[in-house]
Amino acid sequence: MNRAEIEERARKIRNDNPPGSIFDAYHPDYAFLVDLLRRHEKYVADPDFFGIRRNSWQRNEIIYLTPDGKWDNFSLKKCLSSRVVTDASKRASAFRYLIRQQVIDFRMKNHQCACCGATLAQHEGQVDHILPFRSLVSEFCQDRTLGPLIRVPEESVYIFQDWETQKDWIDFHAKNCSLQILCTDCHLRKTKADLLTV
Repeated sequence: MNRAEIEERARKIRNDNPPGSIFDAYHPDYAFLVDLLRRHEKYVADPDFFGIRRNSWQRNEIIYLTPDGKWDNFSLKKCLSSRVVTDASKRASAFRYLIRQQVIDFRMKNHQCACCGATLAQHEGQVDHILPFRSLVSEFCQDRTLGPLIRVPEESVYIFQDWETQKDWIDFHAKNCSLQILCTDCHLRKTKADLLTV
């Protein structure tokens, strides 16, 4: 299987199975998931079970039972990428994670693509920053020392250790962001256009 086929199969497993689904060694997708997990930095041993749960973004994620008996998630992107996790990627993760509730709340209230007008199911829409997210982050970081990051237990994300920095960012984002809902196609076109203006 090539990368696109692996990604497509993993997304199908994640999206087509309801939260609470469990995959043991006899499940037809178990061997595929083991091979996928072996590519991840978290891999220690083949788990007894994989499963599906809702994450803090209210989306399905694939989880596995760790050797110490706890359920943990793993990033599909990290399994398919040889990129090293850098301080910059951890920081980006922190900025996104801390405003997740604002994004979820906005998605729950808006169900029409702002570009093409398509009506979207509750979890279909992509929440888009009209002013690119990186611009908000840059403005927030001006004349500010962010301090160290810590990993959020049970999740593959980081947050700022300093509570004041967390609160300041959440408040700054709420006051300064301008959000819209886009369908997947319109969001992809806008994202590509935004990248060309960097």
